[in-house]
Amino acid sequence: MVRAIQRIVATPPTTDVSVVTFDQPFRESRHAGECDISVVLLYTSGVDLYLIRHAIAEERRLDLDDVDRELTDEGRGRFQAIVSALGDVGIRFDRIYHSPWTRAVQTGELLAPISHGPSISTEELATSPELDFFTKLDGNSVACVGHEPWMGEAVSLLAFGDARAAEIRMKKGGVAWLRGWPGDEVMELRGLWSPKILLR
Repeated sequence: MVRAIQRIVATPPTTDVSVVTFDQPFRESRHAGECDISVVLLYTSGVDLYLIRHAIAEERRLDLDDVDRELTDEGRGRFQAIVSALGDVGIRFDRIYHSPWTRAVQTGELLAPISHGPSISTEELATSPELDFFTKLDGNSVACVGHEPWMGEAVSLLAFGDARAAEIRMKKGGVAWLRGWPGDEVMELRGLWSPKILLR
């Protein structure tokens, strides 16, 4: 299956992935034809990197540390449907990296049906993104599960070379798909999917 690559060709926009600008359902598109950014189609090779914000979690409260907040039943159910949608278009992971915070750990566990490799906890996904971390990832198709605003900053860092070059806000359960070689050059931003798009 040949997959179309999508690249920004203008000044990086302020991008809110809750906004839908393409109409073709994700399950039918079979490629990154549905995104919330203006793009042209290109072709390239490299690592497939999927940056994923954790699924819907408990609300903050005074008697619960932020790092211990768990996924809600709704969050689990919606993200299981997202995992199914990703699997339906042939997405599989060699490795899953995730923040050690409970909601990210649980989101990573829900990705298990479309992974055939280990799941690895790392503090690097619970802080501002550093390029060095992404250059050391193992695998050809890798998922990283973390938190906002750091996931959006990571997309900007990898696609534009600067964590603040583009203001990208990912919804809970949202997925960004990049391809290329982290550190050697900016990666191609091939897909930026909100849960609404993934579940259509």
